[in-house]
Formats: sequence, structure tokens, C-alpha cells
Amino acid sequence: PERRQRDDDLAPSDAWPPLAPRHAAALRAAVTVVAAEADAVGVVATGTIVRGTADAASDLDVYVVHEAPWR
Repeated sequence: PERRQRDDDLAPSDAWPPLAPRHAAALRAAVTVVAAEADAVGVVATGTIVRGTADAASDLDVYVVHEAPWR
């Protein structure tokens, strides 16, 4: 299968949620790794950080969407 060349193919800039700079950098890094290593059709970020209700113990919840018959 053909791999994506850029993380922009996976997440157009208008699809990014409004995040604090450190969280935005972490999400961008995660999407970059997914784009390079997986044949993903999308990435979903969710959780308290994305909802804007994070506390000191919060993390990013990231799901990789793919068409493979395995996890």
C-alpha cells in the first residue's frame, strides 16, 4: 500500500482543535509519527485537553483510523 508523504494529508490545518502551544505541538508530533509509520486514513484526538477542561494530570487521547482488519 502507498504511504502518505505528509501529515497534512492526514489532518488539514483547519481540522486542528484550538489547543495550548505545548498540546498542539504534541498532537502535531503524534500525527507526524502516524503519517510516517501507519497507513492511516485519519487521526481522532479527544479528551479533556481537546474539550478545554484539562487539569495537570490530563493527556491527549489519540485514535488512529485505518482500514486494516487488525488493531
